[in-house]
Amino acid sequence: MNKKCIRFLIVFVCALCLFSYGCHEEKEEETHNLVYYEMKEATCSEEGHIAYYQCTECHKYYKDMDAMEEITDVVIPKTPHQYDETYHCSICGEVKEHEHQYVWDNIKEPTCEEDGLKEGHCQLCGEETKEIINKLEHDYGEWIHVFEDGVHKHYRVCNNDNNHIEKEICNETSEVIEPTCDDGG
Repeated sequence: MNKKCIRFLIVFVCALCLFSYGCHEEKEEETHNLVYYEMKEATCSEEGHIAYYQCTECHKYYKDMDAMEEITDVVIPKTPHQYDETYHCSICGEVKEHEHQYVWDNIKEPTCEEDGLKEGHCQLCGEETKEIINKLEHDYGEWIHVFEDGVHKHYRVCNNDNNHIEKEICNETSEVIEPTCDDGG
């Protein structure tokens, strides 16, 4: 629908000499070339807009097809997210920020030779997670002395994995301790 579009003439006048200068465009009237935009609903991820007409020449917005009622704001703001009990928005799928409450589905315990691994998920939103459990340090027990093949030896076993055994040959020397009255010798 076409309607007249009036353009303004901008003129500047010097305050001292009264010389005038500026835009002297001699257009008096133009025809509105209106384009209709149907209403677009706002969502939580995108703004919407009301139904309106816009002139392709002057770019003004109008509420009616006769360009009688000018409007300045056509935007409909975004709507709030609609979060469900799993913290997911039912409209856009965004996950609401929250403190995760993980439950562990699989746990591979660490050993002295390799790291362990915990795999689980948040019981609120379902997000999956993995955590590495650092491998263990050897935790050897007390030395055990044995006499084997004519040689004094000693060994100790790791408390974390009894397959890890540390062995050494004893370098003990015999020392005779003279008894005293106090310690029984």
